[in-house]
Amino acid sequence: MRMGFLAFAAFLAAQTPALAQSQPARQWPSQSQRWTPHIPDCTCRAQGRDFAMGEMVCLRTAQGARLAVCGMALNNSNWAFSDTPCAVSQLQTPW
Repeated sequence: MRMGFLAFAAFLAAQTPALAQSQPARQWPSQSQRWTPHIPDCTCRAQGRDFAMGEMVCLRTAQGARLAVCGMALNNSNWAFSDTPCAVSQLQTPW
C-alpha cells in the first residue's frame, strides 16, 4: 500500500511542472470586460405621477393622509407608510 502511494506521489510530482507550463496564466478581466448589473429605473405610482425610489409623498389612507416613502420589497416597488400624519393646510372661508 505504501509503495503504491509513493509511486502515485512521484507521478504527481513529475507531472506538476508540465501541467503548470501547459496552462496559460490567468489574468483578471479589465474594467471594461467585467460584468456590471443593470439597475432598472424603478418608480412608484401615485396620484397619476411617478416617484423615484426614496421620495416621500403624502397619500390618503383609511387612517387619513399619511407620509409614504417609495421603496422596494421583494423586487417590486411599493409604498412604505409611516404613522406620521401629513401637514395639511386648509383655507378658512370668512363667511
